[in-house]
Amino acid sequence: MQAEQVERRSDAQAGPSAPSAGQATLPRPAGGALRLAVPRQHGAWSILLVGYLIGTFAVTGATGAVPWLALAALVSGFIARHALVQALALRRKRLAWLRLGLWGVAFGCASVASTAVLVLFHDRGGLLAIGGLAALAALAALIVERYHKDRTAWGEIIGVLGLSAAIPFAAHARTGRLDTALLGLWLLGVLYFSGPVFRVRFLVRSWRARRGPLAQRLRAGWPSVTYHAAALGAAAGLGALGCTPVWAASALLPCALKAVWALRRGGDAPPVIRVLGFVELAHSVGFAVLLLLAYRA
Repeated sequence: MQAEQVERRSDAQAGPSAPSAGQATLPRPAGGALRLAVPRQHGAWSILLVGYLIGTFAVTGATGAVPWLALAALVSGFIARHALVQALALRRKRLAWLRLGLWGVAFGCASVASTAVLVLFHDRGGLLAIGGLAALAALAALIVERYHKDRTAWGEIIGVLGLSAAIPFAAHARTGRLDTALLGLWLLGVLYFSGPVFRVRFLVRSWRARRGPLAQRLRAGWPSVTYHAAALGAAAGLGALGCTPVWAASALLPCALKAVWALRRGGDAPPVIRVLGFVELAHSVGFAVLLLLAYRA
């Protein structure tokens, strides 16, 4: 979602030729319903896969086929949702609608089958509850998009909630437990992945304000700084309550410092969207590494 948010923020600057919400700036590949079915939302992929890595390696538990089944369930479900949404958008083109719909059903069945194996043969019934919550978040995201509110801060956070469910899904698949430790790990992911909603919005929409005096920069950047400070405090609170390791909150510290650093005078030109997206992806990997170190220490 980070890179996707970056791409979306450029719409107001790019004019009528800019990609619509949820689309990547890269040209869509020609031909093949399967290529159309696979999401090209790089930021969403980063949340899903980084979240899976966090949930898998922050805990200890079952190995072998279990982590791979969890990955198959998550990736297949993500592709299925995208394919079905794309099919609905092309419902007036009967052949394309049918092909995309079939791919959506196929990937949906693969996701259900992988989850069923984990539930029936590995006693991971909690995956049904986690998957149900993720499905509700995905449905809410579709409703938000239907009413063109997906570019709002709260609309993007709804998307984060659904994608970051990969963390508890992968963690429960390994441990078989549903407890406060799993909840704390998921909340840390939500706190981090929601940060770019505010930070990227400031960097892209308010780049001109960054050329002004400090008071002007503070007025434009206070939502980002306030959110990151609150997220850091909430993460520290989770550690104090015993839901997470004490040092886990430090994984959010670099991004909080980055939000403050963004208030420096700058903004001589709009940020390069693609570069900004890769920077956010690199920060996501860094967050995952710091978090895993805190959990494995």
